[in-house]
Amino acid sequence: MSVFLFVYIAIYSAMNGYCYCRLLPLLPENRAVRLVVSFLLMTMVPAPILIRVLERSGWESGLTVAGLLAFSWMGFLFIFVVFSLTLDSLRLLLWVGKRFVGQGTSWPRVSSQIASLVSLILAGGFFAYGLFEAQDIRQEHVVLSTAKLPPGVDRLRIVQVSDVHLGLLVGERTLGRIVKAVSEAEPDLLVSTGDLVDSSPRSLVREAEMWSGVNPRLGKLAVTGNHEFYTGIEDSIYFTSQAGFVPLRDEVQWAGPISVVGLDDHRSFSVNGQPGMQKKVRLSEDDRQRFVLLLKHRPGRNSLYSERADLQLSGHTHQGQIFPFGLVTRMIFPFPGGLSSDKGEWLYVSRGSATWGPPIRVFSPPEITIIDLVSDHAAKDQYTVDVSSENIEQSRDEHL
Repeated sequence: MSVFLFVYIAIYSAMNGYCYCRLLPLLPENRAVRLVVSFLLMTMVPAPILIRVLERSGWESGLTVAGLLAFSWMGFLFIFVVFSLTLDSLRLLLWVGKRFVGQGTSWPRVSSQIASLVSLILAGGFFAYGLFEAQDIRQEHVVLSTAKLPPGVDRLRIVQVSDVHLGLLVGERTLGRIVKAVSEAEPDLLVSTGDLVDSSPRSLVREAEMWSGVNPRLGKLAVTGNHEFYTGIEDSIYFTSQAGFVPLRDEVQWAGPISVVGLDDHRSFSVNGQPGMQKKVRLSEDDRQRFVLLLKHRPGRNSLYSERADLQLSGHTHQGQIFPFGLVTRMIFPFPGGLSSDKGEWLYVSRGSATWGPPIRVFSPPEITIIDLVSDHAAKDQYTVDVSSENIEQSRDEHL
């Protein structure tokens, strides 16, 4: 954690410092004004950390507004820096061209004031759009064919939510939209792939009640994400149970005709300080004959579970949440979002159902995921298989 804080402070301080430099051409030649602006930018660096510390210390009064301001600035600043760096790079190229390539010719000139003003306008527009997109929960529909459904079961519907981050900035209003979308999907099984909470569960009584009103016939299962451990694992598991989810912590549970494997986010903690005490998850012979669903917060393999799953559901990446940060997540995670297949195992990575930190999403809308498992014979009659892209697209059929 100390390394993370050091990296965060270094990068965020540099971003705010760069922002101040880009704002200078637009500020009046007044020392007092410039001191106020620099002071405000400096206070933004520790603000998110201070807010989280106060929140987890039980001091939540007034923090919602402060958190909204601090994390909104974080999102706006990221967008502003991206546009400013892009325009500064363009200005540098024009300067180099004029200096060394095209002497004697007329080169366009972009002044520092214009570059800063354009960056501000574009950042403001993208931020406003990001506020809208963060509220636009999509229903992503995936259809997979399998020979492992028992006779008489043509379709089984799984609905996935992930990275809801209930807490200071994500509350009843956002959760109401998520619950509504889940209910409209009419799942047989509802699963949460981590980061369901991001705040002290003691303040989320109403949110737990809202979740408890969703009751699929095969139940609700959940695994932990890194934020469950940041918040406090015991309180997080208590909230998960109060919300009606069954926590799966390195174990296997049957849900109707499928076997569900749930893994803790082991990169976030150690058991009694000894990671070696964690037990490996192994499937019985009966489990292997059934459709195996693996729930794991972070995409990728885990040494605690080395057997093949038919389908893995994950989250964590938010698919960047704010463009172009998705380019960074793509470098870290080979499969940062959507459906992919690796050596016969399907993997679906959710973009997340809400937001973390900045209350915006840009070109990465929130989602709930509807996964229809259909038997092979039903798939032949009612679905079209796209072999080239390895996707199975549903054809219109009134029977499903």
